[in-house]
Amino acid sequence: MSQLGRTPLIVVREDWWHQLCHGWTHYAFVVPFIWALNRNSKHTTYAAAWTLVNAHEVAAISGKAAAYKLGADYPTELYENDFARLCMNLYLMLAHGKWLSKKRTSHF
Repeated sequence: MSQLGRTPLIVVREDWWHQLCHGWTHYAFVVPFIWALNRNSKHTTYAAAWTLVNAHEVAAISGKAAAYKLGADYPTELYENDFARLCMNLYLMLAHGKWLSKKRTSHF
């Protein structure tokens, strides 16, 4: 018993880390404007999971999208995969205002 007559607090579990999670302000004030950051004349491109929903899939797609924007070709095997092409097209449109072109694909 504590001095105040209450039962002491029992800690069941305590973690030294926590899952990173964005608040509503990230989705309201950052994500909608990523396209504006990526449309610039200095060839600076922002790529990371934080540019959309903080998932590792977005991190991988954003890296490919940044390379594509800077002139790299998109892998043909990914272009031929319907789901991969859809994800890349959606991310490119949201973050860069671009659309994936069949002409800019190549085998690696």
